[in-house]
Amino acid sequence: MPHHRLSKAILSQVGQFVQTLGEACPKPSRKFLYGMTLGLAMSGSVLLSEVARKLKPLKTIRFHALHKGLCRGLKSKQWSALPVQEAYLGQAAGLVPSNRFIACDLGDIAKPSARKMPGLRTVRDGSTGQLKKGWWLVEIEAIFGKGKHLPLWLELFSVSRKGYKSQRAMVEAAISTIIRFIGTAGLWLFDRGFDNWEFFAFLECIKLKFLIRVNAKRRVRDLSDNRMKGLGQVAKNSLPTARFVWGRRRHRTGHLIRVAFARIRIPQNGQELSLIVAHGFGRHPLLLFTNHKVADGFAAVKFVRAYLKRWGVEEAGRIQKQAFDLEDLRVLTWAGLVKLVWMTMWTYGLLCIMRLKAKRLYEKILAKYPAFGPVPPFPYYRVAGGLALLLLVGALTNPGALLARWQTG
Repeated sequence: MPHHRLSKAILSQVGQFVQTLGEACPKPSRKFLYGMTLGLAMSGSVLLSEVARKLKPLKTIRFHALHKGLCRGLKSKQWSALPVQEAYLGQAAGLVPSNRFIACDLGDIAKPSARKMPGLRTVRDGSTGQLKKGWWLVEIEAIFGKGKHLPLWLELFSVSRKGYKSQRAMVEAAISTIIRFIGTAGLWLFDRGFDNWEFFAFLECIKLKFLIRVNAKRRVRDLSDNRMKGLGQVAKNSLPTARFVWGRRRHRTGHLIRVAFARIRIPQNGQELSLIVAHGFGRHPLLLFTNHKVADGFAAVKFVRAYLKRWGVEEAGRIQKQAFDLEDLRVLTWAGLVKLVWMTMWTYGLLCIMRLKAKRLYEKILAKYPAFGPVPPFPYYRVAGGLALLLLVGALTNPGALLARWQTG
């Protein structure tokens, strides 16, 4: 397929996607959403100046006026992020199967050199472990099939903003909104930061099946002898009943993982959970809680393998920071910052939806993008590069098609 025809097919997909996103928005805001989605995809940057530079061939106005229009549209009160996000979740509902894994994590955007940006507070930089100025992120991603991903939530928040209660409240609000659209099916995966008995009770209340990594210092009641113990002691007393090899078997670099399980009770609320203990990942065993009743070692192994899928949300956070240069935010209004982060997730979601709904188009995009080696298990960096290349070709060879869709909103 020639480049210009492929660019036209991509524009059709972008137009349908934005039309659904902006159903609740007025026409000027839908035009802004379309222009920003195109600009983010073509520029690979959240800098509004870079977005305007890529969109400049489509407009007859000056660069300064285009840049000013993007700034005005981003902070406009005519549209808000939540209705658009709900429309996005409506699209996602029909694409994620019931046997999905949903990984949840708290991320961050570090801005150590910023001075006047709103909401800056101390955060822990996930890449270095150091304390820096920045904002927190709620990241939720659906993972299913062979390397298929679909982002569900990416919300920027600050502990200094009015109305903030706690990180747990932010996560619970996000989960409650998501399950209204996609339901409660699947297994939800959480890291050690969510080790909280009130959070366990919340997940049980909304009938979610969960798997959470926990701290060995927590005290629980061991149901094998009905005595209070530290989790480390319960794990030590649990005998492994199953094993599996994790890693590369062909090159003999895999790790032998021994898995045990036990039943425990949370003393604060009497909630009964299964403890899964996995030896072999490091010096200390991996400890997991689930509200599913684990009956044998084979089931325990399945849950350990499922927990390893949680790294999918780390990959999602990484691509949004690298493919769209998310950590280079330079917007000076809080509403603009929050909306721009949402728009980055929607653009990344467009790449994932194209892989799920337009498989032939997805394969042609990969084929047109110059790259070495076979398609990797996580192909979205390559998809983002191919999409940017083809949209830039379309902007240079047939700017009228892009402009026509932009003008119609």
